[in-house]
Amino acid sequence: MFHTLMNMMRKPLLYEKGTVGLWTDEYISKNMLEAHLNPNSDSATRRVSTVREIVEWIASIAPARQYPQLLDLGCGPGIYAEEFYRVGYSVSGMDFSQRSISYAKNSAYKKVCL
Repeated sequence: MFHTLMNMMRKPLLYEKGTVGLWTDEYISKNMLEAHLNPNSDSATRRVSTVREIVEWIASIAPARQYPQLLDLGCGPGIYAEEFYRVGYSVSGMDFSQRSISYAKNSAYKKVCL
């Protein structure tokens, strides 16, 4: 037991593959998605008004007409991606959480196709 605990406390080597699937764990991904979608909290994604301010600022220094394609790494449920799309960018999002990606796809489909 002592050796197991000591091994768990060992600092990992740089770029060493971990054993915890933080972003793919069902419980964590469910709660992270809920946190992202909470409009009254800044705990995961900022409030919508703040997201819009950030998007507008980025669009002012890197306008979509000059930089039309945007890659959103760690996009979560696509909240920023949708706002960037709204102001004229072509956006691709990537995330480890399949739950968040599914949400993002469904949300984008509803806003663009319906």
